[in-house]
Amino acid sequence: MLGAIFNDNAAKLLPDFLRQYKPGFPLGHSTSNDVYSYLQLSFMRINYVPMMAFVDATSTLRSQFTGTDPIFKNDQAANIKKVINPLLVELAASRKKVTPMKKPG
Repeated sequence: MLGAIFNDNAAKLLPDFLRQYKPGFPLGHSTSNDVYSYLQLSFMRINYVPMMAFVDATSTLRSQFTGTDPIFKNDQAANIKKVINPLLVELAASRKKVTPMKKPG
């Protein structure tokens, strides 16, 4: 898990944010335009944060949620696991070793 703060002053705001909130995961910064582009929201403004995006092992955006979505309600850890577990199963299946063919003779 990692996080990013994003706005035009993100680089300046990050140190104070880290001191205040002490997140238990890596946190970086980006510009709003880069975030909107990556999350395929370049023509839409994000009106509510936090925002959570799930990216698979191939760097493909698989799902995203804003702070008003049910994933942020009640048991957040259980809600997040419901999204992550299928991705982990898919990853494990893609990494299964292929049995090498035996050489003839």
